[in-house]
This record gives sequence, C-alpha cells and structure tokens, in this order.
Amino acid sequence: MFSYTGTLDLNKAEALFYILGTKGDWSLADKQIDRVAKTITFKDIDLSHGDATIMLESKDAAGNTLRLVQQISGPFTTFTAKAADDGIVLRANKDGNVYLVDGDDVVQVATGAKSGGALAGVDVKLGVQQTAVQGILGVGPSATVHSDHAGITYGLGTDGADTLAGNYVWAYDGDDTIQAVGSAANDASHQLSVVYGGKGADTIAAGAGGSWFLYRSAEESTVVADDMAAHGFDTVVFGTGATDVAHTQVFDFAVQLDGIYMPIASEKSLTGTETGNELLALLNAALVQKSTITFPGHGKVSGTFIDFAVAGGGHENFLVVDADGNGTIDGADYVIKLIGTIDAAGSVYIDKTGTISFHSA
Repeated sequence: MFSYTGTLDLNKAEALFYILGTKGDWSLADKQIDRVAKTITFKDIDLSHGDATIMLESKDAAGNTLRLVQQISGPFTTFTAKAADDGIVLRANKDGNVYLVDGDDVVQVATGAKSGGALAGVDVKLGVQQTAVQGILGVGPSATVHSDHAGITYGLGTDGADTLAGNYVWAYDGDDTIQAVGSAANDASHQLSVVYGGKGADTIAAGAGGSWFLYRSAEESTVVADDMAAHGFDTVVFGTGATDVAHTQVFDFAVQLDGIYMPIASEKSLTGTETGNELLALLNAALVQKSTITFPGHGKVSGTFIDFAVAGGGHENFLVVDADGNGTIDGADYVIKLIGTIDAAGSVYIDKTGTISFHSA
C-alpha cells in the first residue's frame, strides 16, 4: 500500500501513475484507491534496487493537470555475503528473513542468529540446514524483491546425503552429489566456484570450468581400510569432451605440504572391484615401485598423482596427500579419485596454503 500526500484530488478526475525511468504508464482505474485515507494499493513495484519514485497525475474536465511526484519508501535491504569454511557469513542493513531463490522455488534459510534470520549490522552464519537448499540469496520480508542481482548461486546441505549445485556449495555430512558451477577463467586466481563437500564419499561434477575444492580433515576423503568395495573417498569428474577447454582446478588442504611429487604411472591396473584394503595396497605399491619416487616420510607432508590403467580401457587418477608424513597412504591421509583428462605434469604447489593446482580438460 502506497500513501500519498499533497493536494492531488482524485475525486475530480481519472489519475495515472508510472515509475520514473521505466517505460509506459498505467491507469489507476483498476487499482484500489482510498480517496479519504489517500492510499493506493498496487503490485509489482520492484524495490530490490532502492526506493521507487512514482508520479501521480490528475486531469479535470477542463483539461487542467495536477502532478505529484513522490517516493515510495520500501523495505529495500542491502546485504553482503562472504564464503567461510563452514558456510555463508551474511550481514544486512536491516532485520529480515533469509531466502535462497531457485526459479519459482523460494526457501527460507535457517541461520545461526537467535532470531533465525538477518540482524541489522550483525554477522550471522548460514550453515547446516534441516533441508538442503540452493539458489540466489535474498534478504527481507519478501524474497521476490530482495535477491542478489549478481546472480551468484549458493548451496547449503544437511547432515545427510544431498544433491546440490551452485557457485558456492557446502554439503557437510553424507555421500553428496554436487554440481560445481565453475569459472571459465583459466588460472588459479579466478575460481568462481568453491565446493566444500564435507564428510562422506561425495561425487562432484566440475566440467563447467575451474573450481576450488576445500578439504579440512582427511576423513572428508580417504579410503576406508576394510574388505568391502572401496569406499569413503570423493570422486571429482572433469570434462572429457573433445571441445572442452583446460581449466585450473585447485585442491585446498588443511595441511601445509612440504612438497609434491611428479605424477606416478602405476605398474598395476585396476579391475574396478577392489576392496578398500586392496586399493590402499595398490596406491602404496605405486609409491614404492621406484626408489626415486618413494614418499619421504619422517614427518614430511607430501602429495602426488597416481595414474592407473583400468581393465577394459581408460585411466583413473588418484590425488593422494600423506597428511601425517609417515611415508604411506592410509586412513589418516587424503585420497581423491579424479575422472577425466588432467594435466598432472603441469601441477603447481602453492606454498604455505596447502593447495595443489592443475589443469583439467
């Protein structure tokens, strides 16, 4: 509802209104007009960028025109959102609800604030959800007028298995399926997509471009040592088409690497039916098949790529990081399966950050 002030007399004539700066003007004849209270009720005024300016115009039978220009003071909300390891840190200029908007699907997001929403001038955390949500961030009493016009998509998961997509995704616990909406820029400083799969054996599709993958503990991707079919580790799938362009993929670990070895081509092949114990044995056999590429151990945190031929054709790569520096890969270390074409020979270790960068196609 819009309340107008001034001497405009809507009892004597028809009135028109339009939003300054946009095309067209619309008759007020079909709007709800309260001439005593001087209010007009209408819909579809976009207050997402700021307060709208309205011009009301009245003409009497003699052709005299009166105009009133007035601003609608709407619930315009500004906010900032920053990606942290465990979720989104949001700060708004007003109290309000928080939404993720995915097309016609509008879902309110649970926050760490006591009010369960945004608090004016206070950082609130958007973390683990009861139901997985994804979409463009919005803040205010109505998600339809407060969305982030930058178009960045976020995904927030639960403690179970979720299916999520976005530029920034936190899947938390469970065996999740994630679509990383990556950047087309081909260098390590332009990763638009940041994915934190969390615990569980996640499958992450990264064919859309470069992405940044966060691993904050080895249990988030490691081979479980048992006699079951090999499990517990993440699988990251890169584009494999003939027209795919190489993109920089970055793996960010919680440990600082002392070095990274050149890729190792295993002398053994994979059948695809290995148990956890058998896969670990094959990984470690590849590490020691030549004395020049044996992991150093002695507390040295090292990483490398291991390339396996697969029975029936093709190759599978594993990115392994010896997080405890004991010279072998086991349940305390990172193991990530990589599917697709990678340029492991061009890998770059970025000092002091625990990150490994390489091109994929």
